[in-house]
Amino acid sequence: MPRTPLTLGERMRRRIAGGPAGEEDARVTVSIGIASCSRDATDYDALFEVADKRLYQAKAAGRNCIVGSGKPVRLVQAG
Repeated sequence: MPRTPLTLGERMRRRIAGGPAGEEDARVTVSIGIASCSRDATDYDALFEVADKRLYQAKAAGRNCIVGSGKPVRLVQAG
């Protein structure tokens, strides 16, 4: 799988959601909003605003997912 911001974000999300081994009661989830300087913004403030908006979109979509420039994503790795 190519290393894109979405795939790296999904890798982090899965690791965090996996939690410590054997601790089912300690479930943690993560929502991530991704923005790109080259696509979404031309300065830091605008970039932060886009990423923050996408973070809240991820939370509104049921949490534990990633929002980039499209719809909320939970990637599933084959195999």
